[in-house]
Amino acid sequence: MRCLELSGPAPAMASYRYATLDDLDMNSREVVEDVEFSEVVPAVSAMRTSNKIREIVENLTSSKTSNEEGKEVISLSIGDPTTYGNLAVSEQARRAVADAVMSGLANGYAPSTGLKTAREAVAKYYTDPKKDLHVEPEDVILTSGCSHALQMTVTALVDPSRNQNILLPRPGFPLYQTIAEHVGVEIREYPLDPDRDWEVDLDALDDLIDSKTAAVLINNPSNPCGSVYSETHLEKIASICRKRRVPIIADEIYNGFCFTGLDSPWMGSLRVKTPIISVGGISKKYLVPGWRLGWLVIHDVGNALKKVRMGLERLATLIVGPNSIVQTALPKILADVDEPWFQGVIGTLEDNANFVYERLKSIPGIKAVRPQGSMFMLVNVREVNPDDLIFARDCFDRQRIIVLPGTVFGVPGYVRITFSAPRHVLMEACDRLKEYCEETISGETHGTGMDFSECSSLGSPAIVSS
Repeated sequence: MRCLELSGPAPAMASYRYATLDDLDMNSREVVEDVEFSEVVPAVSAMRTSNKIREIVENLTSSKTSNEEGKEVISLSIGDPTTYGNLAVSEQARRAVADAVMSGLANGYAPSTGLKTAREAVAKYYTDPKKDLHVEPEDVILTSGCSHALQMTVTALVDPSRNQNILLPRPGFPLYQTIAEHVGVEIREYPLDPDRDWEVDLDALDDLIDSKTAAVLINNPSNPCGSVYSETHLEKIASICRKRRVPIIADEIYNGFCFTGLDSPWMGSLRVKTPIISVGGISKKYLVPGWRLGWLVIHDVGNALKKVRMGLERLATLIVGPNSIVQTALPKILADVDEPWFQGVIGTLEDNANFVYERLKSIPGIKAVRPQGSMFMLVNVREVNPDDLIFARDCFDRQRIIVLPGTVFGVPGYVRITFSAPRHVLMEACDRLKEYCEETISGETHGTGMDFSECSSLGSPAIVSS
């Protein structure tokens, strides 16, 4: 064995030689063998990182078997449209990836910010001259899914060393909090109003912004609320951010998931021009979350994001670029997957949303907010059980239904339901949910087994709800 040894009077005059085992004190070897390692302390940033949804769902994984009554588990928890196989990936998307594999041209590293052809395709996808929205390939960075785009954007915009804060929606997707906590920045939550279809409380938003606010995150269409903001409402949000000189992070992964009579534009196309970084990807619209390809698009105003753009390009080098096969296929996916196919998917989701909403209206003790888009709805369960964690736990223990407690999203007393499952699954789920609510209200309770205290980010139900 040889060890590189540095010698010399000063770095400028340094010379190198290889040290051999003969140079080492072999007696020290015995001493080293007697030393025991103390526990290694992990980095603080790692230990404060917690994905609440994953913790809850994975906590249930070992229990996904029939219970004593023969009930199979019905999961209405994860926003993965592929879970039940009823929503099929388009033939054009599958063929595009197959062609990329067979070409033999997509096996190497791509540029860290993405293939030029893929960035051009995303720029074209966003550009809309009628709305004065022009995106150049240089404004696009390809990422390993939309979650990676969010992580990069928050990291580039919000600096904990300057005691900066970020404004997040409440209720909101918990990954936003996960990322902000990992970065180590202060989180401020602006409320959404359930009585106004979960619109942003604009006065509260304005009041929360101060000189240390580095970004406001807007999610539209919304996960978990299922809301779709009008252009007018988005303009009001953008006006506040422009007045307060705060850039916007626009999570638009569900763009286009709007039900009949509703539409919501890209925030970059608004008349009020505010610096915006939009994040998106192919996971939801094209039903391929496992393909792990997303992007961020920089809508700059007056070159205000010039240095942030440089920071994002440097952050992109950390993973040396996303999947080169899917990047190669992306131009064909965005160009060839036709709108009728997507509208068929939206039609199915809207039919499912209406079906579940109407069924829930007949269940005592709960109140749903009718979704306007996406694949989620929030359901108020306080009259059945004011503790949503216990409600979700009991639903699983007694009826083998997995729903996510609203506490995960910052809205205690609610649960989130995903309605992308096949109709017969949703029908069975609603039947079980009705049985559970009726039994609970009448006092016919059963023993429970699942314990959310195993989820480190939530603690025990009693502690969280207090």
